[in-house]
Amino acid sequence: MKKRIVLLLALILSLGLLAACDKKEDVSTKEETNVESQVAEEKQETKEEKASEVKEENNLGQGFYTEETLPNYEAKADEVVITDDSVSFVDGLGTEKTIKKNPQRVVGLYPSHTILWYESGGEMVGRVSTKTSESRMPEESKNIEIIGDTMSSDKLSIEKIMSVNPELVILGLGSQADMIETFTELGVETIVIDNENLDDYLKWVKVIANINNKPEIYDEVLQTVLEPVKEILLKVPSDNHPKALMMQANDKGTLVAYLPGTTAGGIMDDLKGENIAVGLSDKEHDPTKGVDKIDLSFEILLENQPDIILLKHSKVEEDFDVIKMVKDTLASNPVWTSLDAVKADEIYSLPVDYFYYKATLKYPQAYEYMAKILYPEIFGQQEKNDKK
Repeated sequence: MKKRIVLLLALILSLGLLAACDKKEDVSTKEETNVESQVAEEKQETKEEKASEVKEENNLGQGFYTEETLPNYEAKADEVVITDDSVSFVDGLGTEKTIKKNPQRVVGLYPSHTILWYESGGEMVGRVSTKTSESRMPEESKNIEIIGDTMSSDKLSIEKIMSVNPELVILGLGSQADMIETFTELGVETIVIDNENLDDYLKWVKVIANINNKPEIYDEVLQTVLEPVKEILLKVPSDNHPKALMMQANDKGTLVAYLPGTTAGGIMDDLKGENIAVGLSDKEHDPTKGVDKIDLSFEILLENQPDIILLKHSKVEEDFDVIKMVKDTLASNPVWTSLDAVKADEIYSLPVDYFYYKATLKYPQAYEYMAKILYPEIFGQQEKNDKK
């Protein structure tokens, strides 16, 4: 009997020990699981913190613009008045104009405006053709009358222009405006176009598309040009905007800087690049008097060092290296060679199609090109001498 009791007690004790071991293993497993989970959470938090730090460092977390603070590029276009048979607007000279729709005989004296006219649904009977612009002209314009090979008013022939019997002549700013009085006396309507920045472009698309009774073209441009530009601007960082010098590329060794009144200067201004020439100019730009630019001395750059140098030019030859030309020209200039941007080789050529000629339908590409130069960490690296 005693043996049975001893055996029973031994059995109970063994079962108790086994249960305790199982419970201990279960607790240990839970503890290990909790530790692993905690480690995973800590790793995720560290990863998110690092990503946040990278965003802050590259200004990707917040932008300079919001949907509400984007520039109102349609403001000028909204002022255009359209009726059943005419379009009213203010032209490049500030003159209020009313033009009847569907003119049949139109002449263009400024190549970029001729391109704009065709892109906005119009046709012409005569145009100016220059050596540098001919490759860009619309195919539909190739067979019309060439009434001159220059844009200079003193070299254009009124007799040649009138030989195509125009009812409307499209002019540019500057000396061409001097021809208005003569055309008025001859009973010919005129439009002076000022098309430097994106808001100008949208206004003129609306004017021309409606003059040619094709208002849908303006709506298409809002989608294919304006919307992509807005998407680019919304990625512009809130700070750390680079300082830039936008200069004329020439072989004279002189320094001519461009201001926001130019197409290239306006795009850089929209992208919040700091144009160092702005603070060095006290003149107010008058678009009727020519290009918004200023002559500077190289010495003044020592106190206003740019991070980036942008070269604006009209060279269309594929094998022409604009950057090399400027470097060679200024190689003996001690101020130029001492600039930080020159030492770092932060010198970029601005393509003719985007920044010398009017960008028109290529505005999104022009904004993206400039954005890559200013913010490569956001938009990607831009080639320095891209011909486009």
